[in-house]
Amino acid sequence: MVFDNADNLTPEELEEYFPSGLGGNILITSRNSGLKHLTSHESSLEIKEMEKNDAISLLLKEACLDESQEDLQAEAAKIVNELFCIPLAIDQAGAFIAFGDTDIRDYLEEYSQYRERLLSCPAFKGASKYNRTVYGTWELLFKEIQQRAQSDDSQQADTAKSAMFLLAMFAFFHFDGIIEEIFSYAATQGYEESGDSEQSPALPLADSILDHTLLQLHNTGKWDNFIFKEGVQVLLSFSLIKLVSSKGIYTMHPLIHGWGRDRMSSEDRQKYCLMAYGMLACSLPADFDEQPYQFRRILVTHLRANIQHSVITLMMLMKILGEC
Repeated sequence: MVFDNADNLTPEELEEYFPSGLGGNILITSRNSGLKHLTSHESSLEIKEMEKNDAISLLLKEACLDESQEDLQAEAAKIVNELFCIPLAIDQAGAFIAFGDTDIRDYLEEYSQYRERLLSCPAFKGASKYNRTVYGTWELLFKEIQQRAQSDDSQQADTAKSAMFLLAMFAFFHFDGIIEEIFSYAATQGYEESGDSEQSPALPLADSILDHTLLQLHNTGKWDNFIFKEGVQVLLSFSLIKLVSSKGIYTMHPLIHGWGRDRMSSEDRQKYCLMAYGMLACSLPADFDEQPYQFRRILVTHLRANIQHSVITLMMLMKILGEC
């Protein structure tokens, strides 16, 4: 028995379809990493990116080009590197080239200008029978999260909304080394004691643009990360992010990272880019020596990535950082 693309079911829901008895085998393909709980660790396998040589071979085959030509091999190598050896993306690129809309030597120039259209256009689904575009695959997962956000179950809805918010924020960080500490510091370092013993924002403008839903504090003054963890778990279950370390370090595939921005309207891009910058700014204390050097190095990487997509002027940045 084969359950193909079982992305939207929980382990409990899928298990209801299992036949009784011990005979036979069941094969499950899914982006929902939670389904691995239905089998042993030895029987589950994560499918990762293709080997580079295999990716080059696939691209040239789907583009109907001669694999023996060295100049074509070199051009194909550049393309598969840009597509991070994702089979579906390479399959689609090959189909686009085979249609004659562009030469393999010009594909990357087209891709740099029209990435969203090339990865989402239904006309270039490739030769496989998967019948979904690269962006369409992730959009289907996002729609499932959106449906959960509209659930009558308030807990499920809040968890889904947290996941959607985090996905939008992460799109304006660097795709690698997304650390939980950013949110922890933003929740606790973003305030300073005022003269009347009440807390007030250390960076009022930066604080004003933040969504504080994930920045609540316990009575002890520590960050309450419960809603954050629930949202992260949804993104992990759909393989939209990956856990790098149990210390709260996550990563996104670069193409998923780009899709997270490409799917937004220009207004939402501006909104979440500014909000992400505010989050990063609020995670900095008045005295840098209060934070580990490694954290500050990671923060600089995220700031640089954020500024690449920013429409914020230098004057606005200075105001956010409280320098004028």
